[in-house]
Amino acid sequence: MTKDLLKIIKSKYKENELFSLGEIASKYQSYELLKVDISRLVKEGKIAKASHGVYYLVSRKKGIAPSIYDLVELKYLKNGNHTIGFYSGESYIQSISKAGLEGHKIEIYSNKCTSGKREMNLMGHRIILRRPYIKISDDNCRINAFLTYISTAAASDIETFYPILANHIRTQHFSADDVISLSTNYPDKMTAKLLSSDLYRSLWKH
Repeated sequence: MTKDLLKIIKSKYKENELFSLGEIASKYQSYELLKVDISRLVKEGKIAKASHGVYYLVSRKKGIAPSIYDLVELKYLKNGNHTIGFYSGESYIQSISKAGLEGHKIEIYSNKCTSGKREMNLMGHRIILRRPYIKISDDNCRINAFLTYISTAAASDIETFYPILANHIRTQHFSADDVISLSTNYPDKMTAKLLSSDLYRSLWKH
């Protein structure tokens, strides 16, 4: 049966492409049998385990594996084609700038977090997972992420990253109406920070 499972996996995924058991369960006889055969393929070195319930085809090139950001996206940022999470803190600034994502501390807000805060270690990285102020959707994810950052960031960080934040407002076409319609979901300090940092001025320049 492991040969059949490996054939299914190779037909859907490339080397180092992450997948969850749930994504292939419908093509298998039973979920319990699927877990048994997955374990066998791991022992044989055909696939590797990245996290609980998440695996990938081992690359023929040694030393190559999925990145922590691939794993974070699969587990906490996406549900199929729908957005359910976003980066915050330093990770947010990296995600909206041209710097690229890097670092051992990754902060995330995700619908998958039902309590206030969780901390974990994935692939050698410290992950801080928080429940969002409002449920994240495809429609609100970008403005939601921005307002969450403003709510939680220190004033000194907002000042430091002002050019990046102001440019993001303009490129994403955030408006005052966007902020007003969602502002009651965030702490009062969010609006105060927008005003004191002068970022609110960028909201009107469209």
